[in-house]
Amino acid sequence: MERPWKSIWKLDVPPKVKVFWWRVIHDYLPARQVLHRRHIEPTVHCELWGADEESVRHVLIECIVARIFWEQAKKITGTKLPVLHLQPWAINLLCDTVSSRKDRSVIICRMWTLWSLRNWRRHGEAGIPI
Repeated sequence: MERPWKSIWKLDVPPKVKVFWWRVIHDYLPARQVLHRRHIEPTVHCELWGADEESVRHVLIECIVARIFWEQAKKITGTKLPVLHLQPWAINLLCDTVSSRKDRSVIICRMWTLWSLRNWRRHGEAGIPI
């Protein structure tokens, strides 16, 4: 596989989604786990469902909200989330062996949507229903 940043910039997604994925790969999104590690957030648990840790992976794949989202997305479009290894799951998603180029773009755009929903909830906005 070529360097991750080259794969990101080749994605057929809006520029803001490319920047989002670059931030996912470099662990630059402000999930509670990251903020706690930087001594900004006092706890790491998911404030939505009380999971032990709110990591980026948790928000985008493991949280109950994400699971419902992915189930509905699969029913509507047929595109499903591939099985991703724990580390480096975000880079693995860019591999041709994990998903097709089209599916990869759709999945990453959906992950951007999940992250946006998380931010809206966290900042007290209603957000879009799942």
